[in-house]
Amino acid sequence: MTAASVSGRDADLDAVRLLLSRLGVSPEELLQSPMVRPVVPTFREYLPVVRAAVGVGTLRAYSSYWNRIEEQWGERRMDDVKASDISSLVEFVKANRIVRRNARSGCGTGRT
Repeated sequence: MTAASVSGRDADLDAVRLLLSRLGVSPEELLQSPMVRPVVPTFREYLPVVRAAVGVGTLRAYSSYWNRIEEQWGERRMDDVKASDISSLVEFVKANRIVRRNARSGCGTGRT
């Protein structure tokens, strides 16, 4: 190991120590067994909660999108979706849209 890598490692360790102290976490706490986290629901389990919490107008506006999410990701946990999955869903919705007279080729499908 070179002197530069040792000093770099020392700087990294100092940064970790500083972060732990600011978070109020001791190194011993990191070695303890991990805490039990609640199970994250699937989309199929949680979408009824969302639908029940919104008004009629919101339900009318978003229901078709929630249906697509439930069709595509129903059994997936909500914390299991990546940005690339969302991009894929946008492309799926564009490819399977209903074409109407006033359609705009699905250009608004992926807008944020």
